Amino acid sequence: MTGGEVSGPYLHGPDRFAVIFSIEGRPKAGGEPFSMQEVALYTVSSGRIVREEFFAAPQAG
Repeated sequence: MTGGEVSGPYLHGPDRFAVIFSIEGRPKAGGEPFSMQEVALYTVSSGRIVREEFFAAPQAG
């Protein structure tokens, strides 16, 4: 990972929130740099995170 940014949290109802991660990197074995965004959706119960879901798609870079 060569850089990144985090935005949020974005509330979704009383028990969920999302965070957006923007990531830049380069493969360890060499190759072209890449960038991607990932959305993490968290579910909360009794003040604790009880579920994590991640949604990602590579971006042209």
